[in-house]
Amino acid sequence: MLFKQNMIVVINKGRHASRKAVILKVTEDRLLLGGISKIPTKVEDHMSAAEKRKAVKLLTFIKNMNISHVTPTRYVSELDFSKIPVDEVVNNVVSRTNAKEIMTKVFEDSFNNEKEKPVNKFLFSTLVISK
Repeated sequence: MLFKQNMIVVINKGRHASRKAVILKVTEDRLLLGGISKIPTKVEDHMSAAEKRKAVKLLTFIKNMNISHVTPTRYVSELDFSKIPVDEVVNNVVSRTNAKEIMTKVFEDSFNNEKEKPVNKFLFSTLVISK
């Protein structure tokens, strides 16, 4: 199979199109993805306090998607998502919320501490499509 757990993919369709995500679980025709919908941006001196809070925020998502709606990349994440209850996330809203909080912590720790790794540079950068 082309898709494996912890592989980084780019989403092609839907509201999270052009966002990067990590595969949490692979089934026959679906993928459970955890990804980043908003990357923290640089804080400037002229920003108000509310703008600064908004700029440093990292937003994540958990999505169950069809395999045909994602594109695989050559990168494999080294982040530890073992605390996320993958089997419960699909059906239970409460466990999905808890999993999203865990994922946000993992991504924030990685963003703050390990920016220079090539995988993280790719994961935490905006997608640029050249002609």
